Amino acid sequence: MTEKNEQELALELAVRIAKEAIVEATTKSTESVTRVASAAVESIRVYTAAITVVQNDITNIKEDVKDIKETIKNDFITEAEFDPVKKVVYGLVALILVAVVGALIALVLK
Repeated sequence: MTEKNEQELALELAVRIAKEAIVEATTKSTESVTRVASAAVESIRVYTAAITVVQNDITNIKEDVKDIKETIKNDFITEAEFDPVKKVVYGLVALILVAVVGALIALVLK
């Protein structure tokens, strides 16, 4: 064989090996990308499910808050409505205490 033929054969062999290496690298790269993409899709599914659960929880919390506000509005009185009752009760308690202290003083002085 001549030197030129040997160089051409070596070059053809190098090209063939390079092509095979590229195909193998592409195949491995594709498999790797496929694995990463599959993992990403699974993560998205998990996060989507979690987001759905959180949205349902938020909806339930909003309904509960609405019920609590309605209960407070209908079942409880305001401070302005309670103020006259408080004054009457405090007045009666003060009257009772004055009577008790007066009775004790009368007992002591007798």
